[in-house]
Amino acid sequence: MLQTAKLKSLGLAMLFKDYYLRNQLKEMAFKIENHAIIPDNTLTPEDTFKLANEIERIESAAKATKDQLKKYVEVNGPLVTSDKIWDFSASISYKFTAEQLREFAHL
Repeated sequence: MLQTAKLKSLGLAMLFKDYYLRNQLKEMAFKIENHAIIPDNTLTPEDTFKLANEIERIESAAKATKDQLKKYVEVNGPLVTSDKIWDFSASISYKFTAEQLREFAHL
């Protein structure tokens, strides 16, 4: 019962955040569509500052949205959209010292 209440609470919080973030993303897309795409030869320092700020806002919103999606997938399992399957996958990473890299390069 407590688990169900937590899931419902999480679902409502995510729904609210999702709605909020979607509106933010729509506003950002509108700003980019109407203001950020400027021919290269007419960029002023002020324009580049605005572009950099837009990129930072978009990346921040994308990160927040992905974090929410990860939480959802942790609780509910994989999510299938029209373009991809959102799920966790195993990955392997390696770290090499400079000496190990030299040895590998000489093979």
